[in-house]
Amino acid sequence: MGGPLPPALAAVHERAVGLADALGVALPETIATNRSTAAELGGYERLREDYLRRLAALPEGTSELFLHPSSEEAVAGPDGVVRSWEARLLRDPVWHEALKSEDVEVVGGWWPARP
Repeated sequence: MGGPLPPALAAVHERAVGLADALGVALPETIATNRSTAAELGGYERLREDYLRRLAALPEGTSELFLHPSSEEAVAGPDGVVRSWEARLLRDPVWHEALKSEDVEVVGGWWPARP
């Protein structure tokens, strides 16, 4: 997190990336999630604006945008309200319009459908 990997881990990572490339697995260009608390955000609209900014800044290619949607009661402590805002975001017409206008293809999962 924020610094160079230890050499042994860097070597394992390099091999894993090489194997993914050989198998044609698309690795994310960007992985983004919210790390702010409810107090830092101040409200749902700020969370939505942050995710809209992230959406507009996504590079070409595969990216992952992590949300942790749930009801407020499902998560103990102050994270519950943020997760309820993330659930609200997934139902927000402004979010869905932004997905369309940014031409983002939403993928339901990484695994191919099985016959």
